[in-house]
Amino acid sequence: MKIRKILLSISILFGFIFIACNSDLENIENQETQKSTGNISGRVLYSNLDESHNAGIIVTLDKTDGLRTVAVMQSAVSRSIDASARTILANSVTKDDGSYLFENLEPGTYTVYAASSYSKERAVCTNVVVRSTEETVADVMTLTATGSITGKITLDEGTSGNTGFLVFIAGTSYMAITDDAGNYTISDVPAGTGYKLVVMKNNAMHFLESGVVVNANSSTTITTNNFTSKELKATNIVWLGSFEDESEIENPQYLNAYFNMTDGCSYIYDGTKWTLLSAKGNNGKDALAIGTILSTEDLTNQNVIITVNITQSDISKIGYVYSADNQNWNTANSILTNLDLISIHPDSNGKYQVVADKNGYYAFAVK
Repeated sequence: MKIRKILLSISILFGFIFIACNSDLENIENQETQKSTGNISGRVLYSNLDESHNAGIIVTLDKTDGLRTVAVMQSAVSRSIDASARTILANSVTKDDGSYLFENLEPGTYTVYAASSYSKERAVCTNVVVRSTEETVADVMTLTATGSITGKITLDEGTSGNTGFLVFIAGTSYMAITDDAGNYTISDVPAGTGYKLVVMKNNAMHFLESGVVVNANSSTTITTNNFTSKELKATNIVWLGSFEDESEIENPQYLNAYFNMTDGCSYIYDGTKWTLLSAKGNNGKDALAIGTILSTEDLTNQNVIITVNITQSDISKIGYVYSADNQNWNTANSILTNLDLISIHPDSNGKYQVVADKNGYYAFAVK
């Protein structure tokens, strides 16, 4: 009986020793693992959004050995990648502040990628070195959040035959052309505010809407616009009068023109900026060359109506000279004193209009 108790005690003692040894072994292994790995942390930010809207960006980690070529990601969701060129080790998704973390990485050199459905761009951070027991902070990567603008433009309220309207954002290269139904979509527009939308067809330009807001990963719809054939064949120049400089003119519109009393020149607004319309001549402050307009329309069934809207009432003389070839008019007076000058007078609505019955150049001036 005593022998059994002694053996039982010895067994229990061995059991405790085995458990203790096994626990120590696990701790040693965990310590070795922690000592041999490191972490990578960093941030990915949208350059055109505030810092609290950077969640959901997909961050991908790739081990780089310096000998293979890393393929470029084709999509934020589905990627067409040469498996021999790149091995994805881990994926992460950013938090609201754009932060991400990769843990327990073997020491070595890594490449970090960032992609988002909000952005057409891809960001990459190369040569991120991981060392044992250290956290490496990668360089900040940036993306541009984008959205789109959609709308519809019709010609004479038609359901078809509306193709060919060029719609663009003033001062940028973002544009689209309407289809037969008049629909258009301007894609990959950086999220932002204050965009000015312009449409052009047959050399006639019109503003559609200003102050357009584009939100990330969403589409902004513009109200349907209709243009008549007459509108597209009319060129309108609105003369604002004389000012010290352009700073005195608030919210200028396309084809607004004015005389600059400081430098004696006239300027016209092209939708984004004031451009020189006529340099100062011998009597620069006495007369203004409004501009030369080229007519190239089909005049078989309809004439081109050129309208010059004058806001000034003290007009002593206004007219134009027609020429088949473009001529360099040095001053407004050279137009007004030309023997071929055709004077024009306001109609009952106070507008100065010219019926262009043949194609060519129409040079206007006013005194």
